[in-house]
Amino acid sequence: MIGILAARENSLYYFTKVAVFCREKAVLFAMQYFATLPASVSYITVNTAKKGYSKEKKWRMLMTDRQAKLPLTPRLSAGLLTPVMLRKLAAIAEKYEGIIKIAGNSIVILGLRPEHRAQALGELGFDTQSLAGKTVRSTAVCAGQPHCPRALQDSTRLGLDLDTRFYGTELPGKLRMGVSGCPNGCSEIFVKDIGLYGTAGGYTIIAGGNSGRKAQAGRVVAEKVPPAEVVPSIEKIIAYYQTYGQPGERLGQTIDRLGFEDFVACIGIN
Repeated sequence: MIGILAARENSLYYFTKVAVFCREKAVLFAMQYFATLPASVSYITVNTAKKGYSKEKKWRMLMTDRQAKLPLTPRLSAGLLTPVMLRKLAAIAEKYEGIIKIAGNSIVILGLRPEHRAQALGELGFDTQSLAGKTVRSTAVCAGQPHCPRALQDSTRLGLDLDTRFYGTELPGKLRMGVSGCPNGCSEIFVKDIGLYGTAGGYTIIAGGNSGRKAQAGRVVAEKVPPAEVVPSIEKIIAYYQTYGQPGERLGQTIDRLGFEDFVACIGIN
């Protein structure tokens, strides 16, 4: 696999996973593509991917142009917004001619120019832009008690605790968590790396889910866990993943490779 980095007068384009067999064909591909665009090619460099690197990276074609419109995704702990924060978002979107989109457990300002993104984030006053890469992502939560009549536990409070403790922790691969106040699972708990749902006796903990291209449902590893014991239990799961996970491997893949019974025995959650 060969990656192509090409620059134009006002643009930067980066292509990865180009189906070519030699450097010459990679350059030819780039030149043929740029021939369809205005302005001339400033330079082209071709880099062969290191052995094994493509196994760790989710390759994709990425094209960034100075005139392109890019999204801004501020970090929202547990997906919560105060009225003041919401008014700030609306003001920033209006100022920089963007639009606001609700996306899962987050909110996104679409249509910002690259040169405006850092300035807009600073004006918002939020902690940081959402993390990507091989880290623990923001925890998805439902409304929970006392806001939902079906909820059996305060999922919002637990979600905030998990977010505070684990958000940004570096791991072999990305890790998503979800917390629901009841077995209805509004936070898609069975397709999260770690999912939890409330019952009258505590929380049920699920591990190994994934909603990506290799989708799979997680499996129950513990039931009736008291709320006060949830965070220590999740620490054990994450420690297992940090110890045994291979680079780029999701938690469910680690569990499948080593065996579910081994995983349950190692984490020791009753």
